[in-house]
Amino acid sequence: MNSMDKPARILVTGCLGNIGRAISARLIEAGWLVDGLDLPKKRSQMRPSGLSVHYLDLGDEATSIGRITEHLDGVTGVIHLAGYSRVGASKADPIGAVRANVLGSANLLEAIRLSEAQPWLLLASSLEVNVTDRGAHDFTNMYGLTKSIMELLARRYAGDYGLRIAAARIGGVYGATDDYPDKVPLVFARNAVGEMPMRVNSISRRMDYIHIDAVTAMLLEGMDRLAVSSRGTFAIFYVRSKQRITLLELARRVLRISGSTTRVTEFEDAGVIETPITHWEIDHPGPSLDEGLGKMIDLVRERSNEPERHEPG
Repeated sequence: MNSMDKPARILVTGCLGNIGRAISARLIEAGWLVDGLDLPKKRSQMRPSGLSVHYLDLGDEATSIGRITEHLDGVTGVIHLAGYSRVGASKADPIGAVRANVLGSANLLEAIRLSEAQPWLLLASSLEVNVTDRGAHDFTNMYGLTKSIMELLARRYAGDYGLRIAAARIGGVYGATDDYPDKVPLVFARNAVGEMPMRVNSISRRMDYIHIDAVTAMLLEGMDRLAVSSRGTFAIFYVRSKQRITLLELARRVLRISGSTTRVTEFEDAGVIETPITHWEIDHPGPSLDEGLGKMIDLVRERSNEPERHEPG
């Protein structure tokens, strides 16, 4: 049965963010009861009609897992959008990113484990999570690293405790006009409409940008699949457009669509070059395994032959 046919309660963390508001509105429109968790000082206090918002920092040391568990009462599923969602912010404040993305997610996982109903959990991950061809997590930036750790924790919780979890690796989201003011597609759109010049890195890597409407629709489909999954499920799916584009190509496309005649200035910046890992080889000095075990056994024998000591009473 499609989960949207079954009115119930959903908890959305990060409910006042752009994706949080969009998906909460869609859920409420479809007949769900939606509770939201977010920070007290969110950049936007706008909320869809019918969304019940509670203020709680999932990664705060003072936030007990018991408090999170209270919000899970009567909840069918959790959509976890809270946390740092940008590469630059995570690099500028690494401990904040770890606290929000790793500790906050770990607290939520533990609360779900301890809850009576153990609702399913849909995690907002990122395309910044770098994986090898075999799916093993590889080296990435601080933001991608914290999301990788979140995914690994979630997979362990699913396997060890039978939780139903899916991680959505989301691309660069655009489409909201009240998004972070330095979001590249939004900056380009504003500059084009205002006929202001653009300065663009001509050798930037290709990015996958996806409109917020598509993000919401794909997350809801993932939610429907997760709702009918069996215990112990851990799934990964990609929320992307498969239309990778450089910033220069994006700027030119914005100019074409908007009809702007503003000037685009190119510059070259290869960005940060990662320092390779240094591998050291330090020779084993001994003893061999047999010799080491022999030494330990001799010590055990010595101790077993020692007389018992009695404290004077």
